[in-house]
Amino acid sequence: MPKFYFDTQEGDDVLIDREGLELPDLEAVKGEVALALADFARGVLPGARRQLTIKVRDAQSRRVLSTAVIFDVKPSP
Repeated sequence: MPKFYFDTQEGDDVLIDREGLELPDLEAVKGEVALALADFARGVLPGARRQLTIKVRDAQSRRVLSTAVIFDVKPSP
């Protein structure tokens, strides 16, 4: 099964994945990214603005997927 590495960046904090995950295909990779984004969104507080970038690479360090999301949570007036 192929191995994929999920490198993340939030602001100036960059985390390089050195362990990776064995996943069957790109659809499974997309599922893992969706779970990570959902987990990230749960931690955003009202009035906060945060950005998360996830770059996924394969075992040969080729980028296979890249996503960025910005959460700008504002309370209603």
